[in-house]
Amino acid sequence: MVYDSCPSLNYATYSYARRIINEKIKSSSSVKEKNKYADFLAKVYEKGRKYFPQKISYADSKINLSIVYYENKLKSNIELFEILDDAFKKDKANFDKSRGFLCYFYTAVDTYKEGKKTLQNVFGVYDNVMEKINEERDRIGKSNDKLLEKQQEGVLTGRDRKIMKFNEKTEENLDKVASSIDNKLGGLANCDKLLPLYKKNINAHKNDALWLRRAANRMEEKDCTADPIFITIVEYLHSIKSSAESAYYLGILNDRKRKYSEAIKYYNEAISLSSDATKKGKISLKVAAKLKKVGKNQKAYGYAKKALSFSPSLGEAYLLIASIYSNSANACGSNTFEKRAIYWKAASIAKKASLVKPSLKNKVRKTVLSYEKRAPSKQDIFESGMAGKTISFKCWIGGSVNVPKL
Repeated sequence: MVYDSCPSLNYATYSYARRIINEKIKSSSSVKEKNKYADFLAKVYEKGRKYFPQKISYADSKINLSIVYYENKLKSNIELFEILDDAFKKDKANFDKSRGFLCYFYTAVDTYKEGKKTLQNVFGVYDNVMEKINEERDRIGKSNDKLLEKQQEGVLTGRDRKIMKFNEKTEENLDKVASSIDNKLGGLANCDKLLPLYKKNINAHKNDALWLRRAANRMEEKDCTADPIFITIVEYLHSIKSSAESAYYLGILNDRKRKYSEAIKYYNEAISLSSDATKKGKISLKVAAKLKKVGKNQKAYGYAKKALSFSPSLGEAYLLIASIYSNSANACGSNTFEKRAIYWKAASIAKKASLVKPSLKNKVRKTVLSYEKRAPSKQDIFESGMAGKTISFKCWIGGSVNVPKL
């Protein structure tokens, strides 16, 4: 048998062996038999890595094995968690499979519910996984920005188009994984759970920048920033080292105090301190969303445009601009027809989102339909006598739209 006599001959030996053993596990009727094959599968992975370390990483082998254990109920939640946690800590760079992310986080939550892990353990795994997902999103964003530039210059190659398609599918998959993880987290990360945990642990972590950054990020995501513990966390974080994250959170604090000029100062500092264009774009977009939330539509628009200047593939910025236009409808017309016409402009802007970021296409389609329903109907156009005419917007939005012909 080649597996025993010539283990270094060909990696295909291990690929075929894994495939055969997986089928044996699936078709076995007893748990004892499944475990026997699973033990052999673990040895195949270990031997494959020994002779062909460049073909399969430590993380990959442990993730693949864990999924087999998980699907066939061959290990307890705590056993699965410890295998995956070990793989993440030892080989973080190669821990990048979507199913690995899900299995790692799901077992963390399940072991917490069984009383074998703490809530802090769950948050630690959540942060580990989401940071890896966001790293991949950033990588795709940078890749897409370069490809969009080539597309605009008319020099996009066939290979480039394949990369764009691959990026789209990868991004869609990452979005699904992130959504599943957030759903699994559910109410475990609401303010009632977060605040006592952080108040209890803040003194032990006041010099731990990673812990502080993650805590501040989670409190912002869950809208827990009104509590004084958020102020304490942010001040500790900023005192360790002024960074894009700490400046951004100081902006939030000043927003809360209605000190908007101070908030803008810190938001701009956060953008300035960001390490690359993709991160600058994402912070600019966050600022735009916050300004929109407090009704500062024109300033929000400015930051959304700034986000696109940093990262042209940030399709969410176009959706935000469309939403800002929609919010400004009542200020942009002298009559009901003109005010509702702004929804045509909002729809046309929203469509741009999926052009630069195809993974948003489903969301864009629903958003555009929503705006088009709020725009004047065919009957409205007929009764107004505006068919085919141009409406200019004399508010801060400016520009114009052409009324559809009947």
